Amino acid sequence: MSLQTDYDMMLAELGERELEVHLAPAPEPAFTGHMVRVVANSNPPWYRAICERHPAGRKRKNRHFDTRVKRRDMVRILQELEAGLSPRGIYADELRAEALHRVAEDDSLLFCDDEPEPVLQQDSTEPF
Repeated sequence: MSLQTDYDMMLAELGERELEVHLAPAPEPAFTGHMVRVVANSNPPWYRAICERHPAGRKRKNRHFDTRVKRRDMVRILQELEAGLSPRGIYADELRAEALHRVAEDDSLLFCDDEPEPVLQQDSTEPF
């Protein structure tokens, strides 16, 4: 696979998978109308990893994760990389590294000789 193909796949993943949270009745309600958040769809793992490496500097009242990474910036950078342009910045470097990792992983799967050899069974009634 080529880098442009991987950029295209990453762009498609980012478009198809976005964090989506719904409210559902609590399994053990503590009060009337008690609801809990349930993840209906999550971001791609590679995008979550980049977000975790770039936390926002602000303090929040709750413990929810906050990041400096903006999805629109990732989409723009992936589109530029796919078009063969050379965007700069740390996010571009991380996206290039992720795509290179994917290409290397795909190549190692293509050239892997780990399949077991078929074992021929001989009929036990025939002499050797």
